[in-house]
Amino acid sequence: MVEGSSLAGLRILLTRTEEQAASTVRLLREHHAQPLVWSAISVQKIAISGTIDELSSYDWVLFTSANAVRFFEEALRSDARSFSSFRRARFGAIGKRTAQALEQLGKKVDLVAEQFVAESFVARILSVGRSGDRVLLPRARVAREVIPEALTAAGFLVQVLPIYETGPGDPPDALHALLAKGLDGACFSSSSTVTSFVDAGVTLSSSTVLASIGPVTAATMRAHHLPPTVVAEVHTMEALIDALERYFRGVSSSFVDTK
Repeated sequence: MVEGSSLAGLRILLTRTEEQAASTVRLLREHHAQPLVWSAISVQKIAISGTIDELSSYDWVLFTSANAVRFFEEALRSDARSFSSFRRARFGAIGKRTAQALEQLGKKVDLVAEQFVAESFVARILSVGRSGDRVLLPRARVAREVIPEALTAAGFLVQVLPIYETGPGDPPDALHALLAKGLDGACFSSSSTVTSFVDAGVTLSSSTVLASIGPVTAATMRAHHLPPTVVAEVHTMEALIDALERYFRGVSSSFVDTK
């Protein structure tokens, strides 16, 4: 337990799925906070028609989320394949959690973008890859096009492979019930969680501290008139909770968003 935490007794909303929120729930409880979970979205895999061909011909396989790793591994297994089918490919990941998901499957991760933004990922790949490299990008059906567009413009041969999609999460009534007793803070981990939250039609007190995992999510929050009070400098939920704790302690830091 974290003794003397500024989060003690505070009601903090998490908008991830129950599975994804589990570790953050434990962390908040260590801070003696009261975590509330409302799944803003659900995540479902997409059936891939036919087989995943020419696996040995790729130079790079890039993952932007742990969900992409999980669903791609399931697709490989259903096709009697495994990550060993990629004979020469190097593996890249955005963020530590995505890299850990790959490592848990026994894959060496050759490139990790610490900042959880596509632009940072592209910059890292361009620094070590080269024009003509073949890239496989398993990802969500709907996603920002920064990675494939930038790599294609640089001469990479990119195949986007949609393997999962987001859908509706918990009903709005469940969110209204959670907020009935008040809320001290709300954490948003992606643009889709922001959109679903707004669509639920709730009204937050002006005193509610709004926290974003990174700049892309923060931009979506501003677009929906939910200006973030706190933006994590390192784009992980652990860093976001740390930023919240520092904010409620009144510690001035670069985590506090002033835009």
